[in-house]
Amino acid sequence: MECVVLAHGSSWTEGLQYKVAAFSLFWCAVHCMAAKLGRKFPRTAFGKILGKRPAHVAHWIYSLACCAAMLGMWSKWLALSWLYAFLIPFAVSFYVLDIVVFCAPTKSWILILHHLAMIIGPTLTVGAGAACLGNGDSHTARKLALASFAAELWRPCLNLRWLLLQNKSAGDARLFAANNATLIALWFWGSIYSFYWLLTAKILPLRNEYKDADSLDTWWGQLIYFGAMLLSRGACCAAV
Repeated sequence: MECVVLAHGSSWTEGLQYKVAAFSLFWCAVHCMAAKLGRKFPRTAFGKILGKRPAHVAHWIYSLACCAAMLGMWSKWLALSWLYAFLIPFAVSFYVLDIVVFCAPTKSWILILHHLAMIIGPTLTVGAGAACLGNGDSHTARKLALASFAAELWRPCLNLRWLLLQNKSAGDARLFAANNATLIALWFWGSIYSFYWLLTAKILPLRNEYKDADSLDTWWGQLIYFGAMLLSRGACCAAV
């Protein structure tokens, strides 16, 4: 059984560091622009939000782009190669910057642990582990790797919730309630059910397959990564 996802004859990690570096420059530019706009328009509602949390712009861009890429790949509008060409380096660079500009200054330790898991998990375990899960079929492997990003689908609702909390009004009550209901549904499906399904259907039962492929270290990596993400989701949601 082949346990390395190959695309055009190359490992999926080829050139990853350059993609992460390029996206990191993009996120730095976004954050600097948001902070500058917050200082320039301090009395406007938009300026007050950016002044309070300039990282919010990056959060919106990441959540919408990430969801669009995932939905595009799930619906087959985008090739699954976008997972390694775009989604993983895009996510890794975002989480690195968010730790520096938001989590560390606000001492959000639970979020820091979550971000580190999201950085380490996809880059070290999702690639090789997904290939084993797919029994050497790179198409199936990438679909399973993509499933690990399902937890990001609730992020737009999370961003909107924070935004509504900054500008409370009677007219926002219904929108706030509808957004919360959608957030909880997506959070449960993407963060709890998906990880539980991956653990119980695609990781735990395949220990012998990993062992036969001499990849028990990858099996343990997947088990720890998805198990930790499953257990941390409730705490992470409460922290945000």
